[in-house]
Amino acid sequence: MCIIYLLAGAFATVSKVIGGVDSTVNLGLTYIHPNYIIAGLFVIACFISLATGTSVGSIVAIGPIAVGLAQKAGLSLPLTLASLLGGAMFGDNLSVISDTTIAATRTQGCEMRDKFRVNIFIDLPAAVITLILLVIFGRPETIPSLQVYDYNLIKVIPYLFVLILSLAGLNVFVVLTIGIFYQE
Repeated sequence: MCIIYLLAGAFATVSKVIGGVDSTVNLGLTYIHPNYIIAGLFVIACFISLATGTSVGSIVAIGPIAVGLAQKAGLSLPLTLASLLGGAMFGDNLSVISDTTIAATRTQGCEMRDKFRVNIFIDLPAAVITLILLVIFGRPETIPSLQVYDYNLIKVIPYLFVLILSLAGLNVFVVLTIGIFYQE
């Protein structure tokens, strides 16, 4: 279990260092319409947290961007940050490489896939309702101009790779090791 913790931390750190988090955020912001920035931040935070297994890491990575967007677009700062926190917590709760998931499944003797299946039925309805409410109430006062942010699609692939292999049932130790070496 300790080795898996170390591998999860290494994956998140390597992803951040090579620019994977920034590329993923920028990719999302490039293709999300300015009317839906708050809902988009929720989705981006969900994805990054789900892929890295850390809600705090996602909040730290996206937080400065979210604050800047809120200020430029005249968005409600509390609502913007709440969408970021909610998305990060949702993704972390479903992540198969989260430290809490690893500890819970190892100590209770259950499979990570089983925990994911149970949590998706609990968390997905709340996330869908949240997303709908963010689309309705999260529109900016002024619509910022569309921007193209700098991103590298190759840096997003390790996240997708780890998610797909984990959900396919491959051992988390193997998935994280492959994910780390794939990035290098």
